Amino acid sequence: MGKSVIKETKSELKKVIWPGPKDVTVGTASVVVISGLIGLFIVLADMASYKIVELVTNGITSLIG
Repeated sequence: MGKSVIKETKSELKKVIWPGPKDVTVGTASVVVISGLIGLFIVLADMASYKIVELVTNGITSLIG
């Protein structure tokens, strides 16, 4: 049983169309750029939400005290 699994795996790996260096470079660059944009969006959303909470708490504090 073990030998047939290895044979089948080797056979399937021969059918795989592996990406070329250019495809890998473009894919990697895309992932890096998109990850950076998502990170920037998260930072900006965090800063905005912090400011909103700060404004609300300052407004409530000024109404109370």
